[in-house]
Amino acid sequence: GLGDVYKRQLFTHKCKYGRLPRHVRLCLEWWTQVMRLEISQLRKWSESERSVVQLFVDARGTPPRLGAVIAVDNRGFYSDMEPSEDVLKNFRKRNDSQIMGLELLAIAFGLSSFLEMCAGRTVRVWSDNVGAESCARRGSAKSFDHNCIVHCIWLFAAKYGINLRIDRVPTKDNISDLPSREEYGLLEHAHIKPHKPHLCAEFLRPEAWKSLRLTSRV
Repeated sequence: GLGDVYKRQLFTHKCKYGRLPRHVRLCLEWWTQVMRLEISQLRKWSESERSVVQLFVDARGTPPRLGAVIAVDNRGFYSDMEPSEDVLKNFRKRNDSQIMGLELLAIAFGLSSFLEMCAGRTVRVWSDNVGAESCARRGSAKSFDHNCIVHCIWLFAAKYGINLRIDRVPTKDNISDLPSREEYGLLEHAHIKPHKPHLCAEFLRPEAWKSLRLTSRV
């Protein structure tokens, strides 16, 4: 999972005159970052004695918004936020409201906002987007900008000892659809409490996004 994202870029790269493109240098930089964390190549995940954390995530395309709901230790919390323009402009130009990237970013948002509840535990992430669920589970995506988010998600999980599981939930059953649409009445009725939104710095590396802007094709 964690290494698949950048192995693909390195293996498919064709070097001209011995010079490395910016996105390939970025791959090498992130491999260096992973190695410095001293994460074992083979790591046995032990089941926590605590209950599994259930994390539901969702994104709205127009206008863009991220939502997440967590069920942990018989408590429920929700959070939502509008992604900044600085984040959105890093995606390749597309005609689909960037919904795939936003759905992946929603996973990052949920893990970031509820980090203190997820660290060191088994977290089951539920997404209603087939593409985001598939890429996050597989550990790689076809587009390089989506690849970067997937890589950051898995690196984030490894860094904080999160045993990550990715599954799909039908849209009609995805409770995080509510905060991503700014609908809070049912959540409050169910005693699901609001939580401060946050997107960790691991998903906002300026040097990484700068490289993406220079190498991504329109």
